[in-house]
Amino acid sequence: MGSAGARSRVTSAITFDAGALVVIERRSRRMQALLEEIDRRDWQVAVPAGAVAQAWRGGPRQARIAVLLSDERTEVVALDDPVARAVGLLCGRSGHADVVDVSVCRLRAAAEPACRHL
Repeated sequence: MGSAGARSRVTSAITFDAGALVVIERRSRRMQALLEEIDRRDWQVAVPAGAVAQAWRGGPRQARIAVLLSDERTEVVALDDPVARAVGLLCGRSGHADVVDVSVCRLRAAAEPACRHL
């Protein structure tokens, strides 16, 4: 991702899960096009910390993920106590057991009202 753009210019956001990070690592053409569009539009990227833990193994193969995670427009969202409790409630309501998946959905729902289905 480029170096241009302070957070004050961010007009929209996108949430990535672990699968998106893996696809970045694999150099998918479609993901590269999406990353270029994110850069062009100066969007913010949110990644739940649990998704980073699922995908991150370190090493040179993950340089592209490292670049994304270090970009000033990328926020790795912590799973702190209040968020963990909210995710736990959503897991109970939805019947979905994967807390990382539900944390991705919760984060996206906070940014996009149309996603508030859990």
